[in-house]
Amino acid sequence: MRFISNIDEKLAEDIGLALGAAGLIVLIAGGMIYGVIPEIRSWALVLMFLGVVSLAGFTFFARDLIASFFQTRQGRYGINTVGLVIIFTLSIIILNFFSSNWNFRVDLTSTDQFTLSPQTKQALANLSEDVEAYGFFVPEDPALITAERLMNEYVLETENLSYTMVDPETEPSQAKRYQVDRSGQIVFAGASGQISRTNNITEQSLTASLLRATGANLKTVCFTTGHGERSILGSTDLGLRLAAQALERELYIVRDFSFSSSNGIPEECSAIIVVGPERDLIVDDTVDEEARIREYLGRGGNAFFLLTPTSPSSWARLLHEAGVETGGGTIVDPASYAHPDKTTPQIRVEGYLPGHPVTDPLIEQSLVTFFPLTTRVAPLPESQRTPGASIVPLIFTSDRSWLETNSSSLDNPTYDALDISRGENAIATAVQFPAANEIGQQITGRIFVIGNSAFAGNLFFHSLGNGDLFINTVNWLTTKEDLISIRPKLSSTRLLILSQREADWLLYSSVGLLPFMSALMGFWVWWRRR
Repeated sequence: MRFISNIDEKLAEDIGLALGAAGLIVLIAGGMIYGVIPEIRSWALVLMFLGVVSLAGFTFFARDLIASFFQTRQGRYGINTVGLVIIFTLSIIILNFFSSNWNFRVDLTSTDQFTLSPQTKQALANLSEDVEAYGFFVPEDPALITAERLMNEYVLETENLSYTMVDPETEPSQAKRYQVDRSGQIVFAGASGQISRTNNITEQSLTASLLRATGANLKTVCFTTGHGERSILGSTDLGLRLAAQALERELYIVRDFSFSSSNGIPEECSAIIVVGPERDLIVDDTVDEEARIREYLGRGGNAFFLLTPTSPSSWARLLHEAGVETGGGTIVDPASYAHPDKTTPQIRVEGYLPGHPVTDPLIEQSLVTFFPLTTRVAPLPESQRTPGASIVPLIFTSDRSWLETNSSSLDNPTYDALDISRGENAIATAVQFPAANEIGQQITGRIFVIGNSAFAGNLFFHSLGNGDLFINTVNWLTTKEDLISIRPKLSSTRLLILSQREADWLLYSSVGLLPFMSALMGFWVWWRRR
């Protein structure tokens, strides 16, 4: 201390200023390293400590200079400035602390582009096991930003999901482990060992893959074969490949089966789907397909029948027992049809019955559906229905439609005395009926019948709301209508249309008025302080 006290006052000030400058530089550098390079944060803390020590040396050696400086007007202003900087810095630190621990955001986009659907949030909230997600993207992949944004939304909703970005070119062993052969895939690995992957970077596909990795909510839908039905493997216009792929994205296992090769309807089928049968059900000494379907429905099974005006009578007879009348001709609707074919009724919002899980989403989104060559599907009178069954027609043509009985006049249909059912015609009907399962427990079976099969084919599946109707129906049949019915969010272009006067005002006010006001305020401050 005696040595320090004997140091020349000028030299002490120089040492203090040097320590202050060095301490400030070292402190700032340490803070930047701590925030930017997490791997060497311990060394950054050492630098920050040395910076604080240097600043302490500055306050000791230059204490007289500091005291004299604070007695001046510039010193008082300096104290105010430093105080404001400290308060601002502390406010930022506190704000960051609370924002990192309590997440709250607001999506101001018109279509909620950056908000997960309620169904996805519910699925994440119910996630009971840890799931690891790996995004395999090369840095230049344009889908990388979308994938990171979506996965960050998922991670914020649950602590049971973690997400890691992997470059398949620099980490080929990781890519080989999860059988990833190209960039743009996301893999979900559940704690139970199940793995699912997707290269479709949408919320619908990601949620489906996530739940598939947990092994939960997987139901099987079975398409019948052997009667000329449309095939789930068919890639032509008449095939059902797109419908099968859509069901798989909705967490279903999709398969087909034949009555001739199966001993009845497979036990794992949550619902059977019959699409456009061209031949009658087989009833002979070797197999009774009608009896097998009755047995399946009798124990609470679910069935989706997509018929046509030419469907064989055995299918109509089977549905007649369920309380539904089908067939009789082809619907012609001159008031609402897909031009130029009047035998393709086009159904708008007013044609859907509200209050049902199948049609409510169509009404909410104002979706239009159309059905080439469709027939009537209507409930039987109350006296001919199964006691306790609920039979509700859901989709209707316009009040100018009729059932054309003459198939040879469909090219130029006109109403005549031979035609029937002039007015509104139901083309889809939902049935709920009491049943008993294998242990005698009372349950409810479900049937949905629609007088058209073309709307679900590859040619029309993605047209307007046809695919939505098909998926909503299967979800209702398997009691999954509230689980995962996520539709892609629509991106809307929002334009600001300005007149020439408004555009001129924006230009002149931004390049002239605002700088002038800033200069005027600066002049006023200078005038007050001079």
